[in-house]
This record gives sequence, structure tokens and C-alpha cells, in this order.
Amino acid sequence: MKSFYVVTNTAKDTDYSLTNSVVKYLEQKGCYCGFVPFARGFIPGEDKYVDPAMIPEDVEAIIVLGGDGTLLQAARDTYSRSIPIIGVNLGDMGYLTDISEGDVFSALDALIEDRFFIEKRMMLKGTLYSGGARVMSNIALNDIVISKSYDQRMIKLNINVDDSFLNTIYADGLIMSSPTGSTGYSLSVGGPIIAPDAEALLITPLAPHTLANRSVVLSGESKITIEQGTNKDGASGDAIVVFDGNIKSMMHTGDKVEIEKSETDVKLIKIYKSSFLDVLSMKMR
Repeated sequence: MKSFYVVTNTAKDTDYSLTNSVVKYLEQKGCYCGFVPFARGFIPGEDKYVDPAMIPEDVEAIIVLGGDGTLLQAARDTYSRSIPIIGVNLGDMGYLTDISEGDVFSALDALIEDRFFIEKRMMLKGTLYSGGARVMSNIALNDIVISKSYDQRMIKLNINVDDSFLNTIYADGLIMSSPTGSTGYSLSVGGPIIAPDAEALLITPLAPHTLANRSVVLSGESKITIEQGTNKDGASGDAIVVFDGNIKSMMHTGDKVEIEKSETDVKLIKIYKSSFLDVLSMKMR
């Protein structure tokens, strides 16, 4: 690789010291390296921090300096370009950004010398409908969450899979996760862990009001339709649809959200051959 693009979380690298070091190092090695600051606010009229149209056509890899949240947003912003991404962890856990700050330059050498491999991770596409009309659509690498609004006690959600009725739940919400997202919010509320290279859709209730509700793992080819019903007292209510913990849209009684596998995968660059189970064991200690 000889052409790179750096996306920096300015809250993590406030003085751009690491960013400047990375850019300088790559340029000294004869590489091209563009740079864009992250977390200065959304692009006007867009749900993006990074404009994929500004990335040169010959860029071979995007280097993300930040945490998992930065990588999630960068992946969503640039998924249409299908450019491989590598994350340098300046945050805490670092499930996705598995290069430490101390290893950044050896990782850059590996990229230049083509000593890496690529993991493909499926993404989720969610589309919100109201009155049969499409309201919005967006992409998530981790999860799409339907959550009760702040003044609601709980919400009623009718779940259909591939046009077949699955269940109706009363809960604080519902988490639809990709395999990558199974170690995120879903795991924190008791959902199962799915190997990240699997193709599956995971449904996990959020504080369900019955002991009978459990997580459900579905084929990656399934289409999930969630309809917001009336509350137990027959009143209408509001909910919030959240994509990767960031992009939000209001949902009302009668509205539906369709969740399915995105047409495009995210390509994550890996330097080390550690297995998913090795990483999981280390992160959960």
C-alpha cells in the first residue's frame, strides 16, 4: 500500500501530535497521506463526519485514530467507497480498533509492505416507514436500536421475520445487532456472542416485561420488520430509532422499521493473526 487517508478523532488526539507523526512517517516512506479531522460536527445536510467524495480515488486504506466509536462512524460514512479500514485505539476497550498507540508505526510498516489481511464484516441497513412512506434509511455496523422515548413507561413492538409473525413484546426497546455488534450493547443486556465473520441477525429485547422473551439469532438473509403498537392502555406513544448509538430518528405508533443485511460489507484491516476468541478473552478480563 502506498496511498492512505487518516481520520482523526479530535477529542482523542487534541493537538494532532499522533496524527502529524503518522502523516509525516508515511510521507517519509514515499506514501501519499490525506487527513481529515473527526468530531467537529456533522457535514451540513448529512449524517456524516467524513465526506467520502473528498477521499481521493487511489486511496488504498483509511487509518482511523480514535476509539471504536470513531471507527464505527468512519465505516458508516465511507461504506459506499468500500475502502479497507484499520483502527488505532486511543480509547478504552478497542474491540474494533485493535492497534495500540505504541504499535502504530510497526503497523504502518506492515501496511506499506503488504503484511496484513482483511476481514469482511456485514453491516445492517435499517429503513423507517410511516404511513407506508419511507422516512429515512441508514447503515449500522454494530446495531440498530428501537428504544422508548424519555416519557414512556414501555413500548409495544410487533416483530415479523420474512413476512411471518414472530412475537409481540412489551419492553423498553429492542436491539438488532450484527455479529460485530453482538459484543456491544446486546451483550450488556444478556445477549449471546456471535463470531464476527458469521452472517447472522440478532434480536435482543431491552428490559422485556416478561421472562419468556429471549434473544433470537436469525439468518443473515432474513428481513426483520418491527412495528410499534399501541401501549397497554391503548394510547399511542413515541420511540427512538438509533443507528450505532449516534444517528437517531423518532418513531410513532403504527410506524415500521425494516432491518436487513446491507449490500456492502466493511473491510477491516488486521495486522495480527489473533483469533476472535483470543481477543474476546483478553477484553473481557
